[in-house]
Amino acid sequence: RLLAEVYDSWGRKQQVEPTLRQGLRLAPDNPELIADLGQHLLQAGKVDDAEAAAREALSIDATCADAMLLMGHVLLRRGDIQGAQEQALLCLAADASSRPALHLLCAVKMRTNPFLGLWWRFAVWMGRFGNTNTLVIIIGSYVAYRLAAQLLHDHGHGDVAMLLSILWLALCAYSWAAAGLFHKMLKKELAAVRLRDF
Repeated sequence: RLLAEVYDSWGRKQQVEPTLRQGLRLAPDNPELIADLGQHLLQAGKVDDAEAAAREALSIDATCADAMLLMGHVLLRRGDIQGAQEQALLCLAADASSRPALHLLCAVKMRTNPFLGLWWRFAVWMGRFGNTNTLVIIIGSYVAYRLAAQLLHDHGHGDVAMLLSILWLALCAYSWAAAGLFHKMLKKELAAVRLRDF
């Protein structure tokens, strides 16, 4: 699990699944390992395979937090907001300070918010590509925008070029503000957690 996590953090996504599958050959009944594989599959956009992994892990251990969170994310991706919220609350009942469970709960709230829901869907879609590819997409989009604006301006469509620039800036501002609101929401949920003195 740790090696797969290291590969994932290094951006070597192609080595994550084989590493997890090797671990499953050694420990086929490990629900956390199965949930890790399901999480990797979900990030790759394989929602059906991720759901199968979540169900398998939960059948081994119904209290496995990683499996419940995976199921919550699968349900959220499928549009079952209530089911996803239930999974988050089950995790929080076991560990009220669980950051991944609070993250899922905030994602549920984002999904139901018309203003932030669009950003959440876009962030999930972009997350499939990994950090390096996401950066390439963002830079490529900026270059395409600048090229289009310059071509429009050069061909006498200055008003359209200005409109395109305004739309680009609005999109950037929306992305920045929505991400900030999500982190603020997560921080607020974490601040609500109070540990009891013994």
